[in-house]
Amino acid sequence: ETAPFYNYTVTDFKVLSNGQLAYWTPLPNKVYHLLNQDFELVDSVQCEGIQVLDEHDIAVDKQGNMMIMCDSVVFRDASNIKTRDSIPGSTNCSILYQVFQELDSNRNVIHNWHSVDELGVENTDIAHWGDPSSMDHTHANSVFLDDLGGNIISNRNMCEITRYDRATGQVKWRFGGKANQFTVLNDSTLFSYQHDADIAPNGNLYLFDNSVIDPPTVARYLEYELDTINMTATLVREIRHPGGFLSKFMGNAILMDNGHVIVGWGGLDTPDPQTEVTEF
Repeated sequence: ETAPFYNYTVTDFKVLSNGQLAYWTPLPNKVYHLLNQDFELVDSVQCEGIQVLDEHDIAVDKQGNMMIMCDSVVFRDASNIKTRDSIPGSTNCSILYQVFQELDSNRNVIHNWHSVDELGVENTDIAHWGDPSSMDHTHANSVFLDDLGGNIISNRNMCEITRYDRATGQVKWRFGGKANQFTVLNDSTLFSYQHDADIAPNGNLYLFDNSVIDPPTVARYLEYELDTINMTATLVREIRHPGGFLSKFMGNAILMDNGHVIVGWGGLDTPDPQTEVTEF
């Protein structure tokens, strides 16, 4: 069967670690289509029991298990925190958050992990929060399944990267943002609005830093050596945008096998962006 093609934009088209191609599409329902190398449709994935499949990312591990992100809403008391305009949150605030749903190779649900229960509403960066009655809690934009049974999430609206254990659901570490657990070495600014957090073959964490939170700096590719015993994060590689611009939204980074880095710069903060993708 050939893939269903429609006259609209799709997102997150990429090659998965198992060699399949994947893309998210809003029609006829929000779904990820999986293709083989001949562009033939072999599978489709949706959230089970949750309304919306998030378009940001999908991942597969060596056993064929798949991680998808599902969007959900819950109402919580947010009156103990204030918006960017110093207005207390509603006592019945609508919280948009992500549920991370793991599927086995037969597409049976293994677990659901709810970010709003594990990461705390109070840890959202208030720069993202203007309406006291509604909050986009984490705005997770990437997932990475490591070889130790963990899921690593980039939570954009918290300026945080989180790792939790897929078997137990326990949060193992939090890097960046208000709940940061690491002492950061060799990096005075840290990351903000980040995207695409992955683990390199040598165990280093790498990501795309949009660099938007005040004071804004320059969009960067960052690579950290994490010591999860002594809880230090040492910046070992940094590549800045050649024109010195920050990136307001989107963006990604790919560390290649030969050590080269490909950076997609996303929404550059310049009226005439000349550089969209750079290989270093």
